[in-house]
This record gives sequence, structure tokens and C-alpha cells, in this order.
Amino acid sequence: MSRKFYGLLKVDYKLHPRQEEALPLIENDDDITVVLPTGGGKTLIGVIAMAKELSRNRRSV
Repeated sequence: MSRKFYGLLKVDYKLHPRQEEALPLIENDDDITVVLPTGGGKTLIGVIAMAKELSRNRRSV
């Protein structure tokens, strides 16, 4: 699977399994709801999704 948008963040960080599951859904433009406990990685999933949309020159995210 491509990590194009994850790579935009330029961080050295190993994704949690649930974050790994979310990446292909984000890349396929699927609508997703992320429900994870505190520290589960929700924010990073959201940032990756926003980076993807911004890379497409979208006016809103």
C-alpha cells in the first residue's frame, strides 16, 4: 500500500494497527468514522486525511 500522504508528514513514527487499517480507506476516499481510545491515534489519522485533501488543492477539508 502507498504511504504517499503519510510520507508528507516527514515523521519517524510506527503506525498503530488501527492507523494502518485507516490508510487504505483514506486513500480510496471512503467515508470513515474513527473510534479509538485515548492515545489510539485518531489525530494522526485525521491529519493524514487532511493532508491528502490539501494536496489535491481542495478549498475545504
